[in-house]
Amino acid sequence: KSSTIHDLCPDIWAQIFEYFEIMDLFTTFGSITDAVDQVLFNENNRFLLRGLILDAGVNDVPKSIPFNRVISLTLNETTSLEVLQDCCELRSLKLIGENEWIIWIIRNIRQRNTKLNQLTVVTPKIESISELLMPILSISSLHRLEIHTDEIVETTKVSTLATIPSYIEQFIFNSGSTINWNEFSLTLPEFTRIRLLSISSIDRNQKSVPSFIFQNLRTLSLGLLEVSFNWIIQLLATTPCLVKLKLAGLVDADGFVVNQRWIRLFESAQTLVRIFVNVSLELDNESYHCEKIQAPLCALNLSLICNGDDNDCNVYYGTVNRWWSLRGKASMASNYYDQIRTICQQIETLEWLLTPIQFAPITHFDPKVHRVDQKANLYLQKASLDVQNMIAIEVAADGNCLYNSIICLSGNKASTPSKLRVRSLIELVKNENFYHNRFAHIVGPVNEAIKNIARNFSFSELYEIAALSNVL
Repeated sequence: KSSTIHDLCPDIWAQIFEYFEIMDLFTTFGSITDAVDQVLFNENNRFLLRGLILDAGVNDVPKSIPFNRVISLTLNETTSLEVLQDCCELRSLKLIGENEWIIWIIRNIRQRNTKLNQLTVVTPKIESISELLMPILSISSLHRLEIHTDEIVETTKVSTLATIPSYIEQFIFNSGSTINWNEFSLTLPEFTRIRLLSISSIDRNQKSVPSFIFQNLRTLSLGLLEVSFNWIIQLLATTPCLVKLKLAGLVDADGFVVNQRWIRLFESAQTLVRIFVNVSLELDNESYHCEKIQAPLCALNLSLICNGDDNDCNVYYGTVNRWWSLRGKASMASNYYDQIRTICQQIETLEWLLTPIQFAPITHFDPKVHRVDQKANLYLQKASLDVQNMIAIEVAADGNCLYNSIICLSGNKASTPSKLRVRSLIELVKNENFYHNRFAHIVGPVNEAIKNIARNFSFSELYEIAALSNVL
């Protein structure tokens, strides 16, 4: 007697899944049976599926699917809103459809789902970014937002977002058309907590950089269309805590190759550690093969390579233009650590500058001076019993938290985060072998850590805590 997949019981399917990939089987058979559902949606089975994709052709959704267990959901415009109402544990949602439908869906779900952490929007056209963002920013649980579109008809209208708080930390905007930063940035002040920002394509028509400061931004990724290098320098001046920068696209030679100003870029963002570069540019001079041009770029770990041969070029009014690629991971000079060590040793000889720090921690809370850190207090409740009777005091969360905390505890207004950071650096350089032997297996080489510590507003880790403790 012959059997079909519809005759197989759940026990048989469970055995099949032991040897074959589940999604590969669905692709092969092109159908899902009730018996399979009993296996894949059984909470006591290790094959339990928590993700669901409803394609555009799906009109009737089986009622047997336990939507209350789904944590990742993809919806197309034809899907009924009732599906979302049952997804009470949803963490990730992807919406594919027209702008109006997406806005309508978001307005209906923002009050129903309090656990949604990630939202992805895929729409062919956006007429107003601010109108799209308004209901999205009202989802207080949202931490990651991705928007993918083919076309932006109008970047922004009159902004009405000023009263809406946002907890989004990662914002990725991918557009088939270029974005005017001056208009797009009108929406950015609402992303006060943003740590990662990725913009696919910024055009050359940039007048100036708005005064908005990205206090918490750590990673910035930009697709460039002939944007000037000076504008990028201005932009980085608004990112005091930036660690990683990614640049891609089409650029002019000035600033990137000719009179290159990569060092200025590092100086404008003191916490910047590395720049990932993958840009193309059109040049009409073969002298870019010369050492004078190549050497400074190589010192920053960048390589300038001519694409193709003599047959791969353009001729304009008798001038031969070739396409070049500038690629690599730009970083400060390889002797950066040696420079830091030399400076620390020079400072160490200035005894009048390195007077002992008088550190006498305060023992009481003064409401006239101190403010309670309510969020830190929540963690304090879960700490060991010997500290639960203490009070967490609020300090500036700018990357200098460790040093700000010591200044607050000492009550010494004459001390500054920079002074304490320098004293920590000197301690690490002076006793480098000791700290390397004690902590390198936990947090890595001490010389790499010192490079980062030398940058103001860089977050403190184990080396800084240990060194500053010994300084005090």
